[in-house]
Amino acid sequence: MLHTTPPKHHLEEELLACLAADNPVAKFVIDEGNDGLWYWDLKEPENLWISDDFWHALHIDPAGQPHTRQTVLDVVLDEDLSKAASLNMDELATSAHGYDQVLRFANKEGEITHFRCRGLMTRDADGEPHRMLGVLRDLTSTSSVEAFKDAATSGPKRNGENRINSDLQHFIYSMSHDMASPLQTTSSALVEVQHAISDGNLEDARELTEMCDASIKRMLVLLSDMRSYFLHAECADDSFQPVSCFEAATAVCDDLRCLIEEKQATIEIDCKHHIIAQPSQLRVVLQNFIQNAIKFGSLNGPVPVKIKTEDQPKAGVVRLSVSDDGPGLPPHQLSGVFQPFTRLHLRRDVPGSGLGLSICRKIAENHGAEIGAEAPVEGGSRFYLDIVGRQSS
Repeated sequence: MLHTTPPKHHLEEELLACLAADNPVAKFVIDEGNDGLWYWDLKEPENLWISDDFWHALHIDPAGQPHTRQTVLDVVLDEDLSKAASLNMDELATSAHGYDQVLRFANKEGEITHFRCRGLMTRDADGEPHRMLGVLRDLTSTSSVEAFKDAATSGPKRNGENRINSDLQHFIYSMSHDMASPLQTTSSALVEVQHAISDGNLEDARELTEMCDASIKRMLVLLSDMRSYFLHAECADDSFQPVSCFEAATAVCDDLRCLIEEKQATIEIDCKHHIIAQPSQLRVVLQNFIQNAIKFGSLNGPVPVKIKTEDQPKAGVVRLSVSDDGPGLPPHQLSGVFQPFTRLHLRRDVPGSGLGLSICRKIAENHGAEIGAEAPVEGGSRFYLDIVGRQSS
């Protein structure tokens, strides 16, 4: 059967032509970076092209989404619709910052995703508003804390007063979002506990108190991970030393013995290198890698996990990796898994705060190392740290 490539949207073709030229539009895209692009026809406002990355972030298949302004507005939260539609062309034309809003969207599961939407307007030969090129930053799951801080501090002054810092409000929302649910659960359950005790139904009261206990433990995990995130922001230069990867991996596996036995995981350690690292921070990286491999590995039966070191082409660099044989990660998620509050799995019964891998990224930065994730051709996932080291004698 002959397969044909769907024709490009005419706005996408126009945008590609602009990016191919050496002009301010190309520089705008290069300087900004993005988690998605949109290109809007201001002369026919219903006509708006948006890249597939946006829909992937919302876990929505882009193939079924027409390139219209209404299609995008349909996934904007009702409370943000007026803000999404508030565009003053004269103000945009004179502003150095262009269009700049943080909007909330509902993903496929009904959860909230925050995007920072920035746009640059262009004019036609007659000086009339012609197009708007926009970049999207996913502030909820695929953007860094640094991006939140940048969004919160870079806004211009309007009418002599600081613009209301909605970006910072959304940042606080993102940090507290996972805590709100267990708090509400606990509060509601405690009311029901009182009713159950009054009615003499001690069995219901017991089950409800167990629910409260689980919710409180979720909050404690999140608070602990948030503390660790900032605690591992840096480490003293004099704390670096040669560390045996085999000994570090063995020690971490001993710490995770209960989890390993519960999930019937099999651990293979093939580590013949020493690396230059801060020992406790290296163990944090290994613990996160191994825990994720066990949690997201095979869903049925024993979970095989392989911890390995190997020399890299760059002299003096060693790759420390942890692999599993699980379902793996979609390619579009690989670049964002180390950002704060990113969950590797949509299943509600898989615990976690979404901060573990972002802590690992901070530790990698402390060590001048490269951290990454990949989907091997044989299946599963592999998380790695490329760091200065040498093979053991």
